[in-house]
Amino acid sequence: MEDTNFFVRRHRAMLEDRNIKNHNFIRSNYYFPQKNFAEDEELLRLGEHCDMGTFTFLLQDEVGGLEAKTPNGNWVPVPPIKNSIVFNVGFMMEIWSGGHIPATPHRVRLLKNTMDPARQSLAFFLLPDDDVVCKPAVAEKPNWVAPFPYDANEIFFDYISRLIAQSREVY
Repeated sequence: MEDTNFFVRRHRAMLEDRNIKNHNFIRSNYYFPQKNFAEDEELLRLGEHCDMGTFTFLLQDEVGGLEAKTPNGNWVPVPPIKNSIVFNVGFMMEIWSGGHIPATPHRVRLLKNTMDPARQSLAFFLLPDDDVVCKPAVAEKPNWVAPFPYDANEIFFDYISRLIAQSREVY
C-alpha cells in the first residue's frame, strides 16, 4: 500500500479532530457465574462472532474461556496472560485488505473448571470515522467473499446501521 497515512486518515476522530463523528467505544463484559452445569454439556457464554470495526483490544481476567477460530475451522483457546492485550481484527480491516487480513471469529466458552467464578473482560473497539467509505484499498484476494456485502460508495456509519438492522430481522 502506497498511502502511508491510510489508517490515520480513516481514524481522524481519534487522532486529529474530535468534531468528526465516530463510534469508538469501550465495553465492560461481565459474565455471571454459572451454577447449573452438567458435566457433559458444552455451553457458550458468548456465541461465535467477529467485531465490526478495524481492531479490538481486549483485556481478559484470569478466568479464561475465549477461543478463536483458525482458518481451517478449528477452535483454539486464547488463554489469559497476565499484563497482556488480545488483538482482534475486525470486518473493516478485512474489507480494506481485500480479504488478505481476515476478521477474527471468536467466542467465549463456559469452561467446566471456571463455571463458578464470574468472568470479566474490557474491550476497546476501534472503529473508522463514520464518513469513511467501505471498500478494499488493495487488490482483493482471489476467491475472497466479503463477510457482509458492501457498496463501494457506502460510508461506514450506513454500512454498520444496515448490518445491525439486518441482524435484528433474523430474531
